[in-house]
Amino acid sequence: MKDEESIDGVDVHAKTSVHAVDVPVVVAPVQVTTTPSQLFFRDKYVLGGTLGEGSFAIVKKARNKETGVSYAVKVFKKDALSDQDECDIHSEVAILGRLNHANVLNLVDFFSEPKYYYIVTDLCEGGELFDRIAQLSYYTEREARDLVKVLLTAIAYCHDLGIVHRDLKPENILMLDKEDNASIKIADFGFAKDAAAVNGLTTTCGYVAPEIIGRSDTALTYGKPVDIWSIGVITYVLLGGYTPFHDDNQSILFDNICRGRFVFYSPDWDEISDDAKAFITMALTVDPSHRPTATELLCDPWIVDENVSMYQLSGVQEKLPMLHTSANKFKAAVNATMLVNRFRAKSSTDSPPSPRHVSL
Repeated sequence: MKDEESIDGVDVHAKTSVHAVDVPVVVAPVQVTTTPSQLFFRDKYVLGGTLGEGSFAIVKKARNKETGVSYAVKVFKKDALSDQDECDIHSEVAILGRLNHANVLNLVDFFSEPKYYYIVTDLCEGGELFDRIAQLSYYTEREARDLVKVLLTAIAYCHDLGIVHRDLKPENILMLDKEDNASIKIADFGFAKDAAAVNGLTTTCGYVAPEIIGRSDTALTYGKPVDIWSIGVITYVLLGGYTPFHDDNQSILFDNICRGRFVFYSPDWDEISDDAKAFITMALTVDPSHRPTATELLCDPWIVDENVSMYQLSGVQEKLPMLHTSANKFKAAVNATMLVNRFRAKSSTDSPPSPRHVSL
């Protein structure tokens, strides 16, 4: 494989007049290019192979020329972006720049050049969390609890800074490397907002909070409680192997979410502790004003218990790979939610803005 590649057939290493470069944005506390006369992306990094592609960006591997350390770089082609897309990119960079936590994907560099934006972050080569669990030789309730505790700690940190992720789901929980089973990183802060400025959002329906579907007219709408709901769903999946809310009929799915109607099915949940079930039930409290905070959940009996069950959850490992397939069934429901929110936004002057795109 060549160390350096082009993007959309354009040689990203072609020299451009330094005076044509936009002034790169400085996002504290991360040290990024501070003046247009300093570095281009290509001066500091060697672009490598493609890691993934999305609607607005391509993600590639990049190697720091000086240190040899590899990172992930999200590359946006400017002429393909709307004004709102550009605002979203700068918002994501600003939020990432405020975060410095072992379990949050860290911003390393940001470059704004004439044709491209480059967001350089940690490189997570261990894959997605659920894929790793499916490959473990032995997986227990205690390991699930430990993962939830790490997730809660990271989200509590974000919430303390007034940042709401708003799109917590399995695909956004990554493993830093292929060896350490506890080194998780929360990624994709593209939907994240300051708690005081949160507005419309639609995400994968199985993990979305009822106040988003129902769009309750309260100050808590789309705030910190939506992350707690998602953690409740993720915890259920970690212990059961499937989501608590699932139905091919989107109306029934929405109704179940809005009513908080779910079941701990037998025999799947027979060996799971009552404390774990109580934790999930609290996190999945329908009323966001009564939903516990991340800090409160860190003091929950299940989280602090030193004697959580070591019973093997082999059934969970068998079911988790099927989540990727079943996730496609949510797409129609997600699109329906977008239409509902758009209609509400048009019919109410104080409705939050309708979602522009959906992450699946």
